[in-house]
Amino acid sequence: MAQRIPDFAIVIPCKNEAGYIERTLAAIQAQDALTPDTPIIIADAGSTDGTLALIEAFRQASGLNISLTAGGLPPAARNRGAALVQAPYIFFIDADIALGEPDTLSKALRLINNQNLDLVVTHIRCRDANWFDRFFWGAYGVFARLKVMGPVVTGMFICIRRDRFEAIGGFDERMLLGDDVEIGRQVPASKFAVADTWIETTNRRFVKNGYVQTVLEYIRVFFSRSRRLQNHLTYFENTAS
Repeated sequence: MAQRIPDFAIVIPCKNEAGYIERTLAAIQAQDALTPDTPIIIADAGSTDGTLALIEAFRQASGLNISLTAGGLPPAARNRGAALVQAPYIFFIDADIALGEPDTLSKALRLINNQNLDLVVTHIRCRDANWFDRFFWGAYGVFARLKVMGPVVTGMFICIRRDRFEAIGGFDERMLLGDDVEIGRQVPASKFAVADTWIETTNRRFVKNGYVQTVLEYIRVFFSRSRRLQNHLTYFENTAS
């Protein structure tokens, strides 16, 4: 008998996320769309802080279909994870976010199916948010829904058709920051939407890099492809756990 292909797979780029990965996996485990055979592929870039031991302990305790593959910087890690996916839909989820509702994945899948879309994102909230975090992510949600500048995509949460992802050629690995923005540029606005649900992120990048500097860099990256092609390695070095 042929092995059943799951409806979707989850790909998580990861490095040194011991402070967050259990929370992320617990939120995935609580999803009503999850089945025992749903692949959860963690592309790890050589974690040294106990992340791998936490993942293995969670896998054994939960029975989830968690597997590890070699990662790298975010675009490479996402591509390496996606290369192992056979399911028709891929969820790219960052290792430090939590899915906000038990039906977050279900809502995204229903939307992408019912409206024949290529890519779906969701609203974003911030754990331990201050007024600026609430304003920034609230504005992101409004801007994304309006689609004035086309799809507005963040790698924290992406639901995409695998065939469309492969046709695009995956994430551009030259873009260490803004590879998610570039994916959005390859999708027509008519094939993009924001699901009526949310994820929860942290504000650690804002705090470590500075709010003004981080927001300005995000704006530059969003509007400038040449900026996305610059070397942003220090961004990840400065915001590592």
